[in-house]
Amino acid sequence: MKSNFSINCRVCKSTNYKFVFSAKNSDLKSNENFDYSKCSDCDTIFLNKIPNELNKYYSDTYHPFLNNKFFSNFLYLKSYKLYKLVLNKHK
Repeated sequence: MKSNFSINCRVCKSTNYKFVFSAKNSDLKSNENFDYSKCSDCDTIFLNKIPNELNKYYSDTYHPFLNNKFFSNFLYLKSYKLYKLVLNKHK
């Protein structure tokens, strides 16, 4: 998999990470394996190399949160609580 991005944590930009697992694309458009690492500084798990042509790996009907109402609601509630927390801190 070719990439123009350097390998570092997507959250804290650390280069202190370890390989954790390899997984196949969940979409049937590609059977390619992707390597994931875990940042030793902030514990984020991230894709090692982001492909240049992402549309190659996803079908036109791919919508990760559209079919999962529970997960969508969970994300909405978490982001709302975070928003209120930040808002209250700055009053």
